[in-house]
Amino acid sequence: MGSAMQGKSKLKTMIIGLDGATFDLILPFIKENKLPTFARLLEKGAWGKLESTIPPITAAAWTSFMTGQNPGNHGIINFTKAGINEASGEEIVTTEDFAGKTFFDVMSNNGMKVGVITVPITYPPWDINGIMISGYPSPDNDKIYFMSKDISVDVNEPLNFSAEYYRISSEEQIIEDCLYRDKLRADLMFDLLDRYEFDCFVIVLGGTDRSQHDYWKYHDPHYPSVSDDDRKKFQDAIFRNYKLADEQIAKFLDMYGEETNLFIISDHGAGRHPFNFFNVNLWLRKNGWLKLDAKKALVREALRKIYLAFMPLLVPKNKKTTRLLPKLKQRSTKLGGGSGKVFDWNKTSAFYYPLAYPAGGIMINLKGRQPCGIVKPGCEYDDLVNAIIQSLLEYRDEKTGEKIVERAYSRQQVYQGPYVHNFPDIVYVLNPNYESGKEILGSIVSPVPQIRLSKKSGLHLMNGIFIAHGPKIKPSQISGARIIDVAPTVLYATGLCIPKAMDGVILRDIFKEQVLQQHQAEYLSWKGERPTKEVVLETQEHDEMKEKLRSLGYL
Repeated sequence: MGSAMQGKSKLKTMIIGLDGATFDLILPFIKENKLPTFARLLEKGAWGKLESTIPPITAAAWTSFMTGQNPGNHGIINFTKAGINEASGEEIVTTEDFAGKTFFDVMSNNGMKVGVITVPITYPPWDINGIMISGYPSPDNDKIYFMSKDISVDVNEPLNFSAEYYRISSEEQIIEDCLYRDKLRADLMFDLLDRYEFDCFVIVLGGTDRSQHDYWKYHDPHYPSVSDDDRKKFQDAIFRNYKLADEQIAKFLDMYGEETNLFIISDHGAGRHPFNFFNVNLWLRKNGWLKLDAKKALVREALRKIYLAFMPLLVPKNKKTTRLLPKLKQRSTKLGGGSGKVFDWNKTSAFYYPLAYPAGGIMINLKGRQPCGIVKPGCEYDDLVNAIIQSLLEYRDEKTGEKIVERAYSRQQVYQGPYVHNFPDIVYVLNPNYESGKEILGSIVSPVPQIRLSKKSGLHLMNGIFIAHGPKIKPSQISGARIIDVAPTVLYATGLCIPKAMDGVILRDIFKEQVLQQHQAEYLSWKGERPTKEVVLETQEHDEMKEKLRSLGYL
């Protein structure tokens, strides 16, 4: 770990986010001597798994990282605004939609200079003492930058990807773009660190997540329907992103050596796309909690089968077919109705509420809340929630005998805060071999279509990574760390008071004993809002953000 100080000496804290990074890949790569910088950090620093939010989705998790709060307090559970009916709508969340101060604001308020580069859910950027460049999802315009008057930056190329590019590009082009965009971000970071004195700098590199979604099928030797030639061509695609991160971290350490407290985190983990659907509405139906309008259900099912039959014909990536496929899906949904349009709401007590894998939700058809609610608040509601949770935990795949749901909770057990009322009444986490499905007819467990497995072969998992290294950090392996703990831990390491509104706690096990003895944690009440400007997204901006999310499969 070099100790030569080539960068500005003021930097106290550095945070490098690797979106979706997982020890399930890092540790084997280290064992193969492929990631020397990660290996040294794990030897000399503190590290352990970092539990994400439920669901472990970028929007909720990075917001929890910034605020130190659970989604019930900051209000973000998806890339779209939460609602209480079938699912979230399609209005994209922005920085105006999450509540609470961030640790960037705490530092700025204490006169510290902060750099924030491409952290997700920072569009539009807000005023901080330093610089903020918005991360994903953000439109490609000049509004993604905020800089103090004493800072200037010249960025000639987008730091975030283009939706159109990802829809029409080859796999060779996409992986090269992943690496190129992350290198652009890192180069900008080093340029800013070289020209200005920052107290804290935060950057998120997104290539790890993007490559895992697209190229897991080539990394996994057991993934079905992958040709030997393609596997050989792309089997190192994911590793190349970790290697780039390893190299950039090494470069940072060469500049700052042992002088800066460095934190490396990810918002969630990653793993193979499961091969089976757990069709929740069908399961609810067979338990008597959901009823269908039979005629509407048959029409919708016929249209859905037509759509699925056409999908394989439209796989080749060119502008014509990639634009036709969403239109076909939209038309079939419009004609057949969303799943909620085929329910008999006068006899339905509960229905599926989509959350990002491996989580899922169930909403109670509550009287006085849902338009046609039939379940009475109070004891009837509580008894139904408890009965569904118990049944979820007991249910097993009839063919394999596997438990399908690993954990299930009432929403109050997972979330606390003023926004809980927007979230599903029941939240569960699936066995990694199953994905929540939307079938309303057929089998409760059904195979995931090959076209779906091919398009997005890697999905998010609950545990990300946490690594800390620096003058205040002791070598240790920790357990029980959560993403909401990062903000208070970083503030403590920087010597600042921690807002009482943060739900996370200081990860004390990472600090040297003399640090804990010399610095008692202090807390403050801080109820003010972030200094955001009231910004209404223009239609073009909103559509561009939505298109980026759709191109990645989030909508």
